[in-house]
This record gives sequence, C-alpha cells and structure tokens, in this order.
Amino acid sequence: GYTADPWHLAAKAALSNMVYQQGRNWPVGTLIKEPMKLVKSAYLGTVKGSTAYEVSFIIKPFSKLAGWTNIMHITADRSRNCCNNGDRLPGVWFHHMTTRLHVRSGDATNGNAGCDPQGELPLNEESKVVVRLEGGKMVVKVGGEVVCETTGTTYSKPFEPTDLLAVFAADPWYTASDATLGSLIYTPL
Repeated sequence: GYTADPWHLAAKAALSNMVYQQGRNWPVGTLIKEPMKLVKSAYLGTVKGSTAYEVSFIIKPFSKLAGWTNIMHITADRSRNCCNNGDRLPGVWFHHMTTRLHVRSGDATNGNAGCDPQGELPLNEESKVVVRLEGGKMVVKVGGEVVCETTGTTYSKPFEPTDLLAVFAADPWYTASDATLGSLIYTPL
C-alpha cells in the first residue's frame, strides 16, 4: 500500500498511528492509540460492524461524577442513544458516583441488554477492559479477569449491521467520564 500514491504530489502532512489489518476493506483495529481525555460528543469515525465482536481499551479514571457518565459508544444510528436494536454496539458507562462499569449491547429482543460488573475500577490507575460479544453472550474482562458474563441466550438475535457504525468517546447523550481512554480497538470476530 501507499501513504501517498506515485501518481500525485504528496500532501504536506504528517501521518501517524496508522493501522492496517489485511483481509478486510473497512476500518478496523486501533481507533485510539495514545491516551486521550474523554470529551462529550467526540466522534472518532466509523467501523464495519459484526454480529460478533471484541472491543478493548485502557481507561484511567480520575474522579467519580454524578449521573451516568459515558466512556465510549458504538452505534448504528447517530441520532439515537437507546433502546432500539443497533443503538449500543457496545456502549460503556460508569454508574452514578462510581467507577463501576455499565456495559450495553442491544439485540432484537432487548435494545439495552448487557452486563454490570460488581467492582469499581481504581482511580488514577490504568485498567484494561475487554468486551466480547460472541456465541449468544457477552463477556466483560478487567485486567484479564472475567468480571461479568451473560447467559448463552441473552444475545440470541444479535444486531446484523448493514452499514458502517459510528464510534464516540464519549457520546453526545451523556456527560463524559472524567478519564483518559487509550488503546481503543474494535475487532470483528
């Protein structure tokens, strides 16, 4: 591949954090590499969705805020937060005044299905979070340890994307969590 083709003048620009993944012709891989402060309505771009996927990221929370606070949100419909099939693929929040995760990925029977791990993430420390939706269930891991898992029938009718999905960190519908987010990776399975 080319970063500038041989037929045209190259742009006067710097290219960094480019990720190439062979075998697919749509954006996948690293969406955020270096940690960035979460900001409400921060649109990162699009990914080609899948009925089965894995999303992983490293988060470092700094404080606990009132209300639901958003970390990241992948959606098929940029005009709507919840609760139709495809609105949250996934969406991840902190519960009110905590760093306890609220992870949602709807399907045809429940647009707000998901997992709520019991523990909180530590303040001022990085935690690696992995959300995997496959085989009819969701598994959430923190630091390599399974912290929440749905049954194998929760996602019996997963959303079947027909178009690109929008990626936010944080979304336009909630206050952004007081945290940095890095190494955000979306992988179709």
